[in-house]
Amino acid sequence: MTVAHDYVELPASQVARPDWAAWLADRLDLQWRTGEWDPGSLLFTADLDNPRSRAFACRVAACDALVESPASHCEACRAVSTRRGHPPDFDTTHTPSLPAVRQPNVGDGLQPGRSQFALGDLSTALRAEILYCLQRRDEEDRPVVPAMMRRIIRNLPPGLSSLLDLGTPLSITHLPKTTHGLVNDMQVRLRRARVQYDGVDPTLGDVWDCALVGLLSAPNRRYPAASGHLDFRPIRQRWLREIVKEYGRAVRPTVAELRRTANVTALASNALASRPAAERPQTLALADMTLVVQAIEIARNPKDGSAYSQAQRKAMLGWWRRLLQYARLAGLMDDIPGVFALSPELHGIEAVDTTEDESGRAIPEHVIAQLDQYLPLMSADSTYKHAGWQAEDFAAMYQEVYRIIRDTGRRPEEATSLKRDCLQWIDGKPSLIYDNRKRRRYGRRLPIRPETARHIQQWQKHRDSLPRCRAAKSGSSPPPELPADPESGT
Repeated sequence: MTVAHDYVELPASQVARPDWAAWLADRLDLQWRTGEWDPGSLLFTADLDNPRSRAFACRVAACDALVESPASHCEACRAVSTRRGHPPDFDTTHTPSLPAVRQPNVGDGLQPGRSQFALGDLSTALRAEILYCLQRRDEEDRPVVPAMMRRIIRNLPPGLSSLLDLGTPLSITHLPKTTHGLVNDMQVRLRRARVQYDGVDPTLGDVWDCALVGLLSAPNRRYPAASGHLDFRPIRQRWLREIVKEYGRAVRPTVAELRRTANVTALASNALASRPAAERPQTLALADMTLVVQAIEIARNPKDGSAYSQAQRKAMLGWWRRLLQYARLAGLMDDIPGVFALSPELHGIEAVDTTEDESGRAIPEHVIAQLDQYLPLMSADSTYKHAGWQAEDFAAMYQEVYRIIRDTGRRPEEATSLKRDCLQWIDGKPSLIYDNRKRRRYGRRLPIRPETARHIQQWQKHRDSLPRCRAAKSGSSPPPELPADPESGT
């Protein structure tokens, strides 16, 4: 292990080493999905009643085949329905002509119409890698999609010994984008495991690979970041840079939070650079801290040069304060005088009152008039269907999200994350209950027009008649990407 150009240089892959497969095998749960995974035959057969497996019954009542998406046809029934012109009573009247006993495919034991995948034809290391990744995904309540796994396994290059030798997911041809996402997800998990196996600390360098460090990307994400870098090099002083890195190791904030902390520390670093105590922290004084606070007060957005709002500058001062509190608590500033500290009396940034929760701010009136005129055309030409949702269902969702944004002025994310009990009636007047996630103000109440409330109720009633998205069971309007395959792996 070496540090070169501020990056941690990882050892050569050497994935062919037999102890890599053994290392992974030692971390496998031998009792994993005992009703679905057969370690003897190396065959996975999805249980229709297990919500963690993406397997559903064919829409045809008399068909016993399993399919990947809810409310969809198997390939055989779809072909017959197409040939007959999609009769409306097809699902209730069609009787598939299936053999009495399904014969398994030669070699891998897979049966037609079953939701299965087999690992028998793979190398020991590759088999251990896939099982390791599936079990880690299980811990995050991410479902197994046998059809997707089957496509990946079928298209792996001959003789492949490890997913780490595959290169990018695009190396596997003839796969949909969502399957590329799953391959990428497994590769990221294996890279993270490989770091542990090789005994490499990915946080030693001054530039961290977020996928290897394993921090969550943001507070509202349940999974570790899969891409991106954290660059601590703008923090000029080594002692200050190491404090921020140790904060990341010990506290393990999200990538977004650690990046904000690093950015405000870079401001402090630039302010201290001209001071005599910059490289002699044991001589820092109150005047040095005052200089840091002044730098935060006059800071500008590096992207466009605009001044930060007072609320933003107050937040930046809070990130700096939390870093100092941690450093004192952890003993990282024992050699730094106690007068190098934030004083509530001397170092405050007053926040102005905002109209953040007032309605009607988002879209100008003349734009609203134009959008309303063409609202019926929203998604009118779309033929997209997925998971039992038809094109008109997606159109209805987009139109309702627009109405909520139009009538309330709330952000798109706030509109799409409304809960099913988002309406509250007091003395016959409706209010919208929403979460202002940007300001971390939850359960906010906003009076709305009765017409807006009726539109929301109509959408909720329609939404209840549709197949549920796993990631949006508690929501009123799922984000537009959720009805699509949630197994993108990102």
